Amino acid sequence: MIKAIFTALTGIDESIDSPESQEAWELQRVIDEEDLEEEEVDQDADS
Repeated sequence: MIKAIFTALTGIDESIDSPESQEAWELQRVIDEEDLEEEEVDQDADS
């Protein structure tokens, strides 16, 4: 019941725990910490 209330109030559901969501969060954290533009990170990944 607490999860249902939390989801209703925040809009955050259980999918936030998926590996894909975790990977996206980690990438965004690196971008924010390094103050990079997303295009720079994409270019680095292609190298």
